[in-house]
Amino acid sequence: MKKLALLVPITLLACLAATAADSPPAATPLDYMAELRKAEADAGKSAEGSRFNSALSMLATQQSFVGDTERAIETFERSRFRDGPQVLPDEEAMQFIADHVVRDALQAILEQTRDRQIVMINEAHHVPRDRAFATLVALELRKQGFKYLATETFAGDMDAMATRGYSLVENGYYNRDPVFGDFIRRALAAGYTPVAYETDFPEGLEGDAFDAYREQKQAQNIVDRVLAKDPKARILVHVGYGHLRTDDGDGKGLTPMAEWLKVKTGIDPFSIDQTQSLPANDGVLAAILAKAPGRSFVLESLTAEHPFSGSATAEMYVYHRPVAVVRGRPDWLAMDGYRKPHRIPAKLLPKSGRRLIQAFVAGESADAIPMDQVLVSAGKPPPVLMLPKGKYRFSFQD
Repeated sequence: MKKLALLVPITLLACLAATAADSPPAATPLDYMAELRKAEADAGKSAEGSRFNSALSMLATQQSFVGDTERAIETFERSRFRDGPQVLPDEEAMQFIADHVVRDALQAILEQTRDRQIVMINEAHHVPRDRAFATLVALELRKQGFKYLATETFAGDMDAMATRGYSLVENGYYNRDPVFGDFIRRALAAGYTPVAYETDFPEGLEGDAFDAYREQKQAQNIVDRVLAKDPKARILVHVGYGHLRTDDGDGKGLTPMAEWLKVKTGIDPFSIDQTQSLPANDGVLAAILAKAPGRSFVLESLTAEHPFSGSATAEMYVYHRPVAVVRGRPDWLAMDGYRKPHRIPAKLLPKSGRRLIQAFVAGESADAIPMDQVLVSAGKPPPVLMLPKGKYRFSFQD
């Protein structure tokens, strides 16, 4: 059987009871399992060992969508050539620790963004944890007066999405991840205006020429769709990887999106990078984590001219604690108590093979993004669903 999907109203708690009034309008749900199987097949045909394996990268993204977050990270590491970890001599390691103050990341960010007009935060596309942290940043920036949320993934009718209050599958690609879907849901509830800035894909442009076109056009779209109408608008721009760089990030003379925004508007974006690893060996990392407040932290340099990064690529680097798996799910997914664990009802568990268990917000359409979903394998202890308080309907895909 290729796929079996059905809506199952189930009462977990009184606050989770689904009723007939919660039945969603007719729509076509995304077949996550079909996309996962295709990515697995494509990766199986690809050759490892090149500097970047796009099939493995795509598989990592699909694994992250279905809640297989730790395997996604492992798959992505196989997708690219990397040198071994940088190891500092003991003397240099101790000096590195002495030269930095470890601070709570969110608090440090909010101190720096009070008077900034544009804030940019990036993500690794296969790491939903980056979106969980971006959600916290977005909600706090809204309190500071930020009004517009522009993300690389947004597509389709933004006005309709804002009115509806949640994302559909058609409203982007990376938003198919449940953590991203709820990022959007919570941002809209907080009053953000969503902005799509991704470029078109003109025929005939490839490689470096397309990259150069894309970086400039993304910046121009933000100018045209926000700043031309609201010159004092405060904007949170969510990007992937190096779009927030303000230097020649690839060594080929490519001007990144953030630099184009600065050139076109005179506004210097405050950039927050989540995708860099600590420049230290395991001993340094352990010493830093022993002093780190909360789940995410920044290293404030006591010696460098730029306190948070020491380079022009980003104004602040955020580091996250190593992941602990609790009841089959990463601990960060609790999001400081926002999500709580709920057992998967026995009637939904597979008798053979694997199955994707999904929890949708009751009342949202079938082509909405699940609040959570996770792969379950027959004969193995099932993981839990991580759900905020609310009403849900349940579905599964084989």
